[in-house]
Amino acid sequence: MSDVDPARQSFSSGATVAAELSGKPTAAPAEIAAEGIAMRPAESLFAGRYELLRELGRGGMGVVYQARDTMVGDLVALKTLEISGGASDSSVERFRREVRLARKITHPNVARTHDLGEAEGRHYLTMEFVAGIDLATLIRREDRLSAIRAAATTWMICEGLGAAHAAGVVHRDLKPANIIVERTGRVVLTDFGIARAFTQETGARTVGSVGTLVYMAPEQVTGEKTDPRTDVYAVGLLLYEMLTGELAFKGETPLAAAIARLTAPAPDPRALVPELPEPLTELILRCLEREPERRPESAAEVADVLIRWLESIGKTPEQCASMLQTSQASTNATGMMMKSVTRTSAAIRGTTTTAKQVPHTLTRRTPADTMGRVAVLPLRFRGRSEHDFLGEALAESIVDLLGRTHGVEVASASSSARFTDERDPRSIGEALGVTYVIDGTVQVAGSNARVTVRLIEVASGTQLWSHRFGGAVDDPFDFQDLISQQIGEHLRFELLLASYRDHADEETIEVCRRTRGRLVAAAGVVYEAGLGDLERCHAKHPSFTPIVPLLALMTLRGWFIGADAGGGIDWESKVRDNVALAARQASDLPETRLAQAMLAVQEGRFRDAVVDLRAALSGAPAYAHALQYLGNLQCEAGRAEEGMAKIRLSLALEPEQPAGFFELARCSALRGDMETYREAVAALTKQAINMAPVNMVKIRVAAWYGDRDGVAAVIEEARHEPGMINESLVAYGRAALGLDLPRIEQFELLLSQRINPRFASMVCQIACEELCLVDDPERALEYFNRAADSVLIDLEWADHCPSLAAMREHPGFVDGRRKVRERVEALWGA
Repeated sequence: MSDVDPARQSFSSGATVAAELSGKPTAAPAEIAAEGIAMRPAESLFAGRYELLRELGRGGMGVVYQARDTMVGDLVALKTLEISGGASDSSVERFRREVRLARKITHPNVARTHDLGEAEGRHYLTMEFVAGIDLATLIRREDRLSAIRAAATTWMICEGLGAAHAAGVVHRDLKPANIIVERTGRVVLTDFGIARAFTQETGARTVGSVGTLVYMAPEQVTGEKTDPRTDVYAVGLLLYEMLTGELAFKGETPLAAAIARLTAPAPDPRALVPELPEPLTELILRCLEREPERRPESAAEVADVLIRWLESIGKTPEQCASMLQTSQASTNATGMMMKSVTRTSAAIRGTTTTAKQVPHTLTRRTPADTMGRVAVLPLRFRGRSEHDFLGEALAESIVDLLGRTHGVEVASASSSARFTDERDPRSIGEALGVTYVIDGTVQVAGSNARVTVRLIEVASGTQLWSHRFGGAVDDPFDFQDLISQQIGEHLRFELLLASYRDHADEETIEVCRRTRGRLVAAAGVVYEAGLGDLERCHAKHPSFTPIVPLLALMTLRGWFIGADAGGGIDWESKVRDNVALAARQASDLPETRLAQAMLAVQEGRFRDAVVDLRAALSGAPAYAHALQYLGNLQCEAGRAEEGMAKIRLSLALEPEQPAGFFELARCSALRGDMETYREAVAALTKQAINMAPVNMVKIRVAAWYGDRDGVAAVIEEARHEPGMINESLVAYGRAALGLDLPRIEQFELLLSQRINPRFASMVCQIACEELCLVDDPERALEYFNRAADSVLIDLEWADHCPSLAAMREHPGFVDGRRKVRERVEALWGA
């Protein structure tokens, strides 16, 4: 076979990895830019969110890239879609419908579809990135597969198709290039719905309009109606090709090969490989029947035949997966994955398998300390018909998010969809085997929508929690994405509380809810009262796990703002004790990982902080506090675009969380974006109880840009107010105006005390700025290098702060900046 087979052009999310495994070079960025999206530096994001890393493949419908979603840090496959200039609005809308349909499929053998949108004049979508080798490359490399490997691969293909068919989705373009064998042995189907959305106009069907010619079923070639048995035909073609290394139907052109299946019977694969097992041969010939009604009824039926044959020769699912591994992988992980697939397929088919059968279809399997099994019902819609899809779409998005949330088992959207009219929680719980039901309504009036969500315990029928969410529906997809993330994160916390309800009273649960609100409330809120409630409740219920990381986070916030208050509280000891307790008692909770990250930052252990923050977001993708904190670090440490995107998302999820506005204001000012700076300061001013931290930002920015009137105005506002921050900002402002000398003695006194490295680095930054403002770059450089020799990671400040301009060309600055850069590179290598 030739290296480039047009019939197998790859447009799959694993194409680059496949090229690496097969020894083929991938294109360099300069070569990639010839078509599609020009590759760009990391600080320039596609659609304001995605960092394009490399091209993975291209096909007739567009180009696929490996990209990093900077909002959550995940690798994704980003596909740009070529739509001809004559494409109708209905074609684009059909694409959106098809993708919405594809998002219903939640199964280990189907690549998840994440996002869709339009940017830079191109439609795009993002999918799960699967590291593996596409089946076309695997067949080319090995010529043909053994009967066991081919059967195991086809079995997993059918598991994925069975889930898709149960969700009402038919692939219609199944081919080796759309199937990835992951390094663990997992087989993954990609590209559901895309070909159909962009190639089939109503009333204008032509040969080749839906699918790839050599893998089409006869009804596709003739333009007749398609259904799940169309995919079954493609399965027969795939199994034939895996076992023989040849296409089942051949011709001088792909069109000739497609037409051949209309006039000639399917070939017997034993003509090429006489020793093939009879059950596999019979299955191929049944799948390749010209008339759909003569084929197996479903992919699930094909999967049953394959698993029975594998079991008859003594092969377990785990052994089959091991045979499919493309590189060294964990046997334990493979076993867990295969058991998950077997359980899910058993639920779809309703038949007995060798693994223990469960009574409901789940999107994922979770550890023993699960927060419970959940079903999300389609939300009831009230409003104009043009938005009536929102009820179902929001439910699906919530399922998607909960499916990626640590400790939550969630029934697939397709299994819950049949309860659109049935709302009795006990009946639903019995049918789906769930602990909780999530129900609610969507109301649309004008351009605004309100979503009410309720969490109901199945066993008692008790409503444990409810909440209202709202927003504008000018862009329904943006509304769906944001509201579903807000709902999903609130549900994560409520499910955590519910799972430990037997360990606490209602007062303690309510204190935890109030604390969550305090942790995102305006700066300057008095924390001692809330901390006292937490400590009292923890003393009463020490086994109530959710309260422990909240104690750690509350004392961390108290430490940051409480040093000015006095009162004899040893905040640092409280912080260390409570973070250590959370690490012992609740190590996997996202709140614990955030607390560990916040302490690590104060100690200058930025690499550890990044590891903890990524772990927090892996278990809670919409955890606004963790998004904001990671965004702050990125803004400092050379990834400002990503950082500001995370901060903006965190603010959208939790609009009353002020901490993100501080870094948004500072970073925007450093980059000369004064409009965003002013908007952020206005938001801070509106929310703040204590204006001192806000005024510190304002006076520094005014001094950077030589705004003497602005400096004087802040001094006038702050000079009669008590507190260390106010005293500090007044002294900074007077130095900037040339009224006083910099506070060298005060800086040295502070630095001589027992303070954490992060605070010491910040003191050096302020000293450096003050000395630059009075035109003393030599002494300023001393403080810059003290920070650089310690834990400074603030590249954004070092590179963009206007006050530092005079010393940037100095060799000492260049050397110090190099140290900071090396520290930053090590940080992101975590």
